[in-house]
Amino acid sequence: MLNQENIPELVERLETELPHPFISVQVSTLGGVENASIMLLIGFEDKTEWAHGYVENSIYARVMIDTAGRVEHFSGNKTKLRSFVAKGFDEIIDKLTNKLVIK
Repeated sequence: MLNQENIPELVERLETELPHPFISVQVSTLGGVENASIMLLIGFEDKTEWAHGYVENSIYARVMIDTAGRVEHFSGNKTKLRSFVAKGFDEIIDKLTNKLVIK
């Protein structure tokens, strides 16, 4: 699903279409360029509201999207998202908007 050509498109869509107050999107090439993944930091509070300026003191989620379309919520504070395999970019944005919830 993800490849060298469409990663920039998905990064741009994530940055512009997700409605959360804070979004940080990075591309990880730890397994090589052919296995690039997208790492997301999604904050449910504005950066100015973080205690002592640390995201870990706020409500946040860290999510990874790999080349096969697997989306995994691997860290966060008071957030919940069930891992899933996406069939397209629209599904990723829809589920990160509607299914990523504060518990």
